[in-house]
Amino acid sequence: MKDKLGISYVAAHRLKRKIIAELLLPHGGIIGECILMPDDSGDWLDDQDLDELDQFLNSMR
Repeated sequence: MKDKLGISYVAAHRLKRKIIAELLLPHGGIIGECILMPDDSGDWLDDQDLDELDQFLNSMR
């Protein structure tokens, strides 16, 4: 992520943590309201979704 955005590792790590923290809010916080859609059950994010998000963000290192 740091290379793709051209920022330091510390800034990339902080950004990742802030994104995850925001997505853990009800309905994914403001980020979730903008980019996420509820699944068929009406849930926004479950543990599997969060694991997939974490793997994606880790792949951007």
